[in-house]
Amino acid sequence: MDAVYLLGDFAVFHDAAGRASIANRPDTVRWTERHTAGYPFFSGSLRLSRTKEVPGGAFRVRLPDEELMFAGVAQLAIDGRDLGVRAWAPYVWDVPAGASQGTNATLTVVITTTLLEQLEGKRYDPRGRRVVPVIDRAATALGL
Repeated sequence: MDAVYLLGDFAVFHDAAGRASIANRPDTVRWTERHTAGYPFFSGSLRLSRTKEVPGGAFRVRLPDEELMFAGVAQLAIDGRDLGVRAWAPYVWDVPAGASQGTNATLTVVITTTLLEQLEGKRYDPRGRRVVPVIDRAATALGL
């Protein structure tokens, strides 16, 4: 039997027994919490933004390689200025002086994921350095 794929503007949450339910998508999400925050099987582009104090001169932005390993492609923009795409680790950008419009800048990272989570229901576990099920049924049943 072929898989059924649902597309749309919604979130998926799992209860303690591991049963999935569809709900409204959250307004905010952190990359490291996406599997439990409504996006366990998400494939596509996830836009993450944060306003942060930045140095006045040139500086470097580095995303955590281990957490993003095998996640996909990352693109960085500061105050709407595109700084380029990184297709693999290290996810590093050298930001020139004057790239932001002040000391508080909006950093936007767009992560375009692979199809692994959607098609196989698996994710990369950086601690174990292996692919594991997105939802660990045993841990979910134990409330972990």
